[in-house]
Amino acid sequence: MFYKKDTIMKKIIAKITFIWIVFLFSFAYSSVGISISSGLGIISVEKKGEKVHGNAFGNGSSIYFSLKAGEKNKYGLVIGYTEAISLYIEDNEISYLPIGILLEKKVTDWFSAQIGTIDHYHLVRNKHYFGVQTGLIFKVGSIPISINNNFIFHEDGFKIHNFFGLKFDIL
Repeated sequence: MFYKKDTIMKKIIAKITFIWIVFLFSFAYSSVGISISSGLGIISVEKKGEKVHGNAFGNGSSIYFSLKAGEKNKYGLVIGYTEAISLYIEDNEISYLPIGILLEKKVTDWFSAQIGTIDHYHLVRNKHYFGVQTGLIFKVGSIPISINNNFIFHEDGFKIHNFFGLKFDIL
């Protein structure tokens, strides 16, 4: 059992290292930004083989390290944490560590859109699942409000995490 966890951690460290190398190499050509987002939302729960469908309450937060690619475009690394408590499945704990690359396009002064591919590491099952993250950011006055959707594909079915929250640019 130790070998399997050790191998998984090595894979996670290798992915983060690769993304950081690309990130730092691009630093010479761009300016850096850091954003923090946090929110509350609904997580869909579906399980194949059993007729289990439902929703769970969840929360999520992430840090987005970005590089500017022109006036209105950003790309970078996103690292986060998502969890929920559900009465619909056996292990009750739904918690993911999403890590991936996210692209952001500023459409107007008050609206931005995001899309990215994310590796969702399930902390309870010690497994990796592919996912896609989308997001919409609206600025209401000086307050940035975000709507994030994570689509996670795995053997139990398809999960959707919808979060409504705030996103603040630090740099």
